[in-house]
Amino acid sequence: MSPARSDTRVLVSMKGDLRKDSMIQVKYGQLVRSLHQHLTLAGVYDADLRGLSQVSTALRSIAPVRQVWRERYTKHPAAFKMRSIRASRWIVRQEVDAVLQLGAMFDSRYHQGIVPNVIYTDYTSRLSARHREGNRSPYQDVKLDEWLTLEQQAYVNASHVCVRSETVRQSLVEDYGIEPEKVSVVGGGANLGVLPDAVTRPIGGPPRLLFIGMDFYRKGGDLVLKAFGQARKSLPLSRLIMVTRMPRNHGLPMGNVEVIESGFDREIIRSQFPLADAFVLPSRLETWGDVILEAMAYGIACIGVTGQPMEEIIENGKTGLLVEPENPEALSQAMVQLLSDRTYCRMMGVTGRTHLERNFTWPIVAQRLSKVIETVVAG
Repeated sequence: MSPARSDTRVLVSMKGDLRKDSMIQVKYGQLVRSLHQHLTLAGVYDADLRGLSQVSTALRSIAPVRQVWRERYTKHPAAFKMRSIRASRWIVRQEVDAVLQLGAMFDSRYHQGIVPNVIYTDYTSRLSARHREGNRSPYQDVKLDEWLTLEQQAYVNASHVCVRSETVRQSLVEDYGIEPEKVSVVGGGANLGVLPDAVTRPIGGPPRLLFIGMDFYRKGGDLVLKAFGQARKSLPLSRLIMVTRMPRNHGLPMGNVEVIESGFDREIIRSQFPLADAFVLPSRLETWGDVILEAMAYGIACIGVTGQPMEEIIENGKTGLLVEPENPEALSQAMVQLLSDRTYCRMMGVTGRTHLERNFTWPIVAQRLSKVIETVVAG
């Protein structure tokens, strides 16, 4: 029996339109629906910029490459301030007990100190700046400092901060000076809605390795190709399926590699999981590991790297393998270890599915968040 829903009225604030943006729906839709099972959802507010404020900020952040321009626009200090003004002015007019702010792209208490808020975020800008090879930190020097100051103030103003990983909790405490007792690790859920039925893969046939990452370089696609080229010396019949945007003229080994350029087609992505024996993601910057959770939901053993939040998802030697970052040789050895013993690989996948069911579903995360929000409201 589901627990009775609390009368606590909560407004969810975010950057993005939950109704129209498919990527936002995938990332946060299940969380919002699960949260409504515990608390009274008063609405979802989109703090993104519109009209003249959007145009003016875009003009301040022009860059020759569209992707860079988008990152500069999104993370311009002026955009942070304007989103904060929009959100805080809206919130103060609502009859709600608390705000759950998704992400730290604005400050829900910028112009109001009345309604308590809980921030739920998966990463910090300081971590992004520290891992510049991930191309998630578009500014340096003055503008980065301005953004970090605004972000820090948002955390200070928040009643509590919830994060997905211990990596991010440590950053908030050490990089932003937030009191340890004000930060809680609540994890994140698999973006699949209803979890799929367990898949039993045949032991026979060529072993199949799966990589999914639209940002080829940041997700470590080049490392996967180098490592797989070495792994084929031991497993010449093995196949690698890559769902990605493959760069031209990359000069990397492509033997037994199939590339699927699906964009963000969720059906194509989901269709690949039941066919795979193992999943690999040696990201250079991974804020959490959503796609790893999806692979685990299908009972697939995963290969990841240390030094990223994903090492808090993958249990090394139990649900998958973790290797050093930027190490194609170690990555190749992990591929061979799993693909050459598919009974062992399958056992890891089954353990991973159980691990996910116990720790990383949105209903579980929503319950953790709800407890924090209720505590904040109670004072």
